[in-house]
Amino acid sequence: MVSYNIDSFKIEVLGTGGEITPSFVLVSTSASYLFNCGEGMQRFLSESDKKFMNIKAIFLNSLNWDSVGGIPGLFLTFSQTCAQLTTEKNFDVLGPPGLSRWFYSSRYYMEREVVHLNVTEFGESLSPPKQLSLDSAHDLVTPHEQLGFYKDENITVVPLILAPLSNTLNENIVYTTPLEERRMHLSHLLDPTRSSLQEAAVLPNAARRQCHSFEKRVSKIFSPSTVVPFNGSLPSLCYIVKTKSHRGNLDNSKADALSIPRGVCRGRLANGDSITLANGTVVTPDQCVSPGHPGHVFLVIDCPTKAHLEELVKKKNFLHLNTFVDRNYFEGSLETGGPVECIIHLSPRGIILDSRYVEIMQRLTDTPGRGQHIFINETFCDDRIIFNKLLRIQCKLSVLDESVYKIPLRDGIVSVENSLDAVKKLYGNWDCCIGEPLLSFTLVPVRRKGLQKSAIPKPVDVQKEKDSARDALGLTDSSVSSMDSSPKDSVVAVALGTGSSLPGKLRNVSCYVLEIMGDLLILDCGEGSYGQMLRHYGSARLPQMLRSVQCCYVSHMHADHHLGLLRILIEKKKAHVSQSDCGCLSPAVQVVGPKALHVYLDEMKHFYDFDFVFSPNFESCEVVELTPLGLPHLNFLCVPVVHSSKATGCVVSHKSGWKIVYSGDTRPCHSLVVNGKNADLLIHEATFLPELVEDAKEKKHSTTLEAVKVGQDMHAKVVMLSHFSQRIKNLIDLRDFPANVFVAFDNMRFDLAQAQRLPSYRASLCRLFSDE
Repeated sequence: MVSYNIDSFKIEVLGTGGEITPSFVLVSTSASYLFNCGEGMQRFLSESDKKFMNIKAIFLNSLNWDSVGGIPGLFLTFSQTCAQLTTEKNFDVLGPPGLSRWFYSSRYYMEREVVHLNVTEFGESLSPPKQLSLDSAHDLVTPHEQLGFYKDENITVVPLILAPLSNTLNENIVYTTPLEERRMHLSHLLDPTRSSLQEAAVLPNAARRQCHSFEKRVSKIFSPSTVVPFNGSLPSLCYIVKTKSHRGNLDNSKADALSIPRGVCRGRLANGDSITLANGTVVTPDQCVSPGHPGHVFLVIDCPTKAHLEELVKKKNFLHLNTFVDRNYFEGSLETGGPVECIIHLSPRGIILDSRYVEIMQRLTDTPGRGQHIFINETFCDDRIIFNKLLRIQCKLSVLDESVYKIPLRDGIVSVENSLDAVKKLYGNWDCCIGEPLLSFTLVPVRRKGLQKSAIPKPVDVQKEKDSARDALGLTDSSVSSMDSSPKDSVVAVALGTGSSLPGKLRNVSCYVLEIMGDLLILDCGEGSYGQMLRHYGSARLPQMLRSVQCCYVSHMHADHHLGLLRILIEKKKAHVSQSDCGCLSPAVQVVGPKALHVYLDEMKHFYDFDFVFSPNFESCEVVELTPLGLPHLNFLCVPVVHSSKATGCVVSHKSGWKIVYSGDTRPCHSLVVNGKNADLLIHEATFLPELVEDAKEKKHSTTLEAVKVGQDMHAKVVMLSHFSQRIKNLIDLRDFPANVFVAFDNMRFDLAQAQRLPSYRASLCRLFSDE
């Protein structure tokens, strides 16, 4: 049996739909390569204890938000980690045309001081890709020396672009913000010394220079006035991926027979070099080194619509093995790859079962030996809950009050057995499997080649977790409480994200929903908020809830407070379009936030279909008062607070008399206290524990004790502490806090009229989490 002196290469499924959109990672010994990066990716990598810092490049199949929504958060996490480790990192993102424009629109909140980002656009299959470096140490636009493919020491990736004919550029786009105003917003935003209040500290001159340098470098890519949208379906990329070729192993018995001395001579032969012995004999590697392998090949096929399928049919010869070899994409620099061993299908069910698609795949797999089909799409895969650590916590909490501490819903169940039967009938000449999170397929070493399922997380036994919590509290089923149903004219508060900075295993980043007589008001919208809504409301009810969203408030431009907004807006538009046959209108969502957010959303409309009207939350450090569209009975105050530039909190009051205050991110703020007097509910950030008060001051956040003091000064009836550092596991010590204070958990909901009952659960919470 021939063995090879090789590294390892493994394909590992990450997302299959639901909270994490279809994606996977190619893991080698020295680096990892991510294919697609939807919202929630960094949270899932943390949940799975994956070393995301090994990611060297991200390959995008399209610019659909499902593919790219997690990149900014992951990139900012790279930056934060590199800063902590005092190191730097090179990071490549490669994808279809328009990628550089997409990154340009993200300039307002992406930091690039220690992470050097290189953006490469693949054009038509034989044209040189456009590469953009946003590293200040290099020229912004650098020539790409390769013809239409990516190559490093581990892999070569060849793209095939599917650009439907309807995908033309619309030169008649009209911005809702003038070019001069957008440039002004950019310069104001990128200067971190500009503060909402005089209490804000001034950053060092080096930080100011870095921000202004970034503004100048990014503006070289293109003026915002030249950014034009795609009118139709966004392009999609398929990929041919080839691992590096490998030499065979040195056969020591053959080397002994040839009298080759051990050491350097044998090492040179193993490395592929010929040697000359002392007696003048020339020994070549093939005399004592087993045959190597030209490299392992797999395909990634993303064909999202029938329009893309028509393009795939036109270019099907490109994907065929013989044509692929004849096109000489490797220009002789690498040996030709071996036969295709695996095909990863990201295409939806309707395309997978289309006869034209089947014909192309059957041609690709008409090779000796059996390969592996892996289908990764939410139309095939089970809608399983993947954040198991959080699910266990919520199972425990539910025994206190099932109406408040809701267990995440999983109602979008797909029959995996039926899906598998359907594809086996059409693709049965190869092995077929339906993707699951952490399912893997080993390419090399060859002795372990094939599927591995051992890492797939086991589903949480919900009943077992609940029984364990009941035992800890000495409860029986009959003793589980449940709040009364809410009055029709009341308001329900839903905490979807109660953590800070970045998504964690137990808490997602900031997002709160107020359900007001059938309408929804969203307060901040961090990455993954859509996934949280999916689990809270369920897939059947979610479209209705999205159509009910009237207003989204964003307190400031830090990424953990707005990265999830765009998907909410996109999915709301889809929900309305899906009901267009019933004659319902698609009203625009009112977005209240910093002016820089207006520019960001304005430019993102070039890629995505959504509607919004904008109201600024900040005007010259003064309180901004407005009435949200679609919510005429509300009065909404945006109050400048002590945090980053143009950060605000808000005070929401209803004509019926209730008042809710949301602090956003802030130090204790007198203006917020004054405007929020006698609030029924104060939602206040409590990022740090009391002993870290100096950290809180430096980063302009509050400690738990400071948040409680704000509630006392405000005379708030109930204080909900939230926005906890991800270093805080489950519960903070509440024993010395006033009786009206309670802790927020993800996925909890409560009626405002019943909020004063929530602090009564504090003793039970301490018992539940006593071991943590």
